[in-house]
Amino acid sequence: MFEHPPLVGVPGVGALDGEAGRPRSEQELRTRLTSKGFSDDVLEHVVRRLRELKLLDDQAFAAYWVEQRQSRVPRGRRLIDRELRMKGVAVETVADELGVV
Repeated sequence: MFEHPPLVGVPGVGALDGEAGRPRSEQELRTRLTSKGFSDDVLEHVVRRLRELKLLDDQAFAAYWVEQRQSRVPRGRRLIDRELRMKGVAVETVADELGVV
């Protein structure tokens, strides 16, 4: 069976190679890796592994995004809702996080 290489140092992963300036949603990561030419097999492996390592978590991403938008760059709930949905965060996750605010 094919063994996937370790993720450290894989360009474009960001969460592990230090290029991520902020957390990313799963959709953002998928879009980024696809645009860099990664195969679907590698993409699924990376996403699965980052989830296992708790480095890819849309709930945590949404909480981070809401906190940033409330404290550093104030935005209204509707705009935050739209931003998170555009980033591929599930409707239920967005509602959960905006309900906290």
